[in-house]
Amino acid sequence: MRIVAIAPTLLFLTACTGGPWQRAPKPAVIDKIESEIVKVPCVGPVAHWERHYIFESRPSVLATILTFGTQSHWFDYNHIELSYFQAGAYEFRSRRVIDSPVDRMRIDDRPYEFVYGDYDLRRHRGVVTGCGANM
Repeated sequence: MRIVAIAPTLLFLTACTGGPWQRAPKPAVIDKIESEIVKVPCVGPVAHWERHYIFESRPSVLATILTFGTQSHWFDYNHIELSYFQAGAYEFRSRRVIDSPVDRMRIDDRPYEFVYGDYDLRRHRGVVTGCGANM
């Protein structure tokens, strides 16, 4: 009976621009991001990077409730986080990884290049928030 009671809420949330369900950004959108980001001087060719893309998320009590504790983050389907790591350094290789979260707050003092940023799908605009040496 509880499922029937919350079914309208779940149906409503599927039409939103955010929700508690992680999903992958579309490859066509990632192609567009990559075609634009190569113009940023500190980025250059995408072949030089291991590139991670995921919808932006934040901790959410509502997500925990709606998913019966299976998910604890609310995803914003209008913002894609991007994290690039220098290919050939350590475990990083030239590839595209979609829908794999990266812990940007982890402590890593190894010397390699990185790029962090996000892309706003509504405005069709990306912002590089960090680019350069990891040290």
